[in-house]
Amino acid sequence: METEQQRIKASKRKDNLKKGAKISLTVLLLYVVGQLATVYQTRYQLVSPIIPESTIWEINNQFIFTAFVSSIISVFGLILYFLTSTCW
Repeated sequence: METEQQRIKASKRKDNLKKGAKISLTVLLLYVVGQLATVYQTRYQLVSPIIPESTIWEINNQFIFTAFVSSIISVFGLILYFLTSTCW
């Protein structure tokens, strides 16, 4: 049988893991928002008849790709977080 101390220790470990997961997911979502803000900023600051639209797209392409991959990872992380929090 588990002692009371072992149960408390397991509970604290679980709480620490949940806090770490929440912080990590929040940081990841803020990173996605930052990437999308960079796309917006680049798009509206490079308004010039000299710069072609394709050049602006090429600059923004890397930020869009990074935001897309990060958002997929964050959705996967949120699903795992909610599935494991209901199982524990």
